[in-house]
Amino acid sequence: LLTQVFGRSIGLVVRGVIQGIGSSVQEARFGKNSGRGK
Repeated sequence: LLTQVFGRSIGLVVRGVIQGIGSSVQEARFGKNSGRGK
């Protein structure tokens, strides 16, 4: 049970971090190049 809980929590955290980094990287790359604002 503990291993499953930790595994799920870690997985969610990792996914959130990856999504956050990916979105920030995309905004940094395409945002400046395209010059489009939110």
